[in-house]
Amino acid sequence: MSEQKAELRPIGTITAEILIYKSQAGNAILEIGKRLIEAKDQMEHGEWLPWLKTVDFSERAAQRFMKLAREYSNPTLVSDLGATKALILLALPEEERETFAEETDAPHISADELRAAVQAKTEAENQARGWELKYQQAQRRKEDADVELASLREALKKEQSRPQEVAVQTVDASAEQIAKAERKGKRAGKQEAKAALQEKITQAESRATEAEKAAQSARDALAETEKRLAAQGADRALVELNLELRRLQETKNSIMEHLSRLDDMTRQRTKAALKQVLTQMLEGL
Repeated sequence: MSEQKAELRPIGTITAEILIYKSQAGNAILEIGKRLIEAKDQMEHGEWLPWLKTVDFSERAAQRFMKLAREYSNPTLVSDLGATKALILLALPEEERETFAEETDAPHISADELRAAVQAKTEAENQARGWELKYQQAQRRKEDADVELASLREALKKEQSRPQEVAVQTVDASAEQIAKAERKGKRAGKQEAKAALQEKITQAESRATEAEKAAQSARDALAETEKRLAAQGADRALVELNLELRRLQETKNSIMEHLSRLDDMTRQRTKAALKQVLTQMLEGL
């Protein structure tokens, strides 16, 4: 064993601590994960798997605990969720996990339900990013097409404003015929240039129109995806409301239990006071 490893905590100490934490719950998940990392960093090749047997861990379970220890800084959240659900939330950015766990009432729903909620959120956000990218690309194509179109129209305008060639009068019949032929060729060349420019303008207009349609399509799809994300938020709000109603029912049961311990007169007075308070609360909704 190297001098560096001699300075590390003894494996026996780490082993004992893991076994102690395994008998606990909640925060022990991260503490076990930290110690598994600490132990593995000391192990020589071939020592890791045999040692895991001494703390009764499979390699897969050890990897899960170490991953949680690396990814989570809030032990209370992991304690509330348990290892399986905490691992599911790793699909979300760290800054979103706690809020999402609260919105979905993660501790009280099944792992499959939480996994489905995370998947729905992730897919909708990925679609939103995809449509945003397509919209930006379509906008750039539209801008490029508009620039090209403006350039072509300017070129056509210059071509149309160029003065016609003036015939040169000459007594030389052969020279005059040559001049006519030259003028005819120039006119034909100008007409061909104009026609070519006009064709390019038509094509550019078509590309600009297609780019605008693509941008509009991407914009509509993005809006629809954002609506779906908002609807998911509304669903989570409904989950929270149901949780509060459940807590309210538990509070009612607790109140009824306390009332049962009072004498008849006190119980009636207390119930009347409670009804008055509840009426005032309901009027405020």
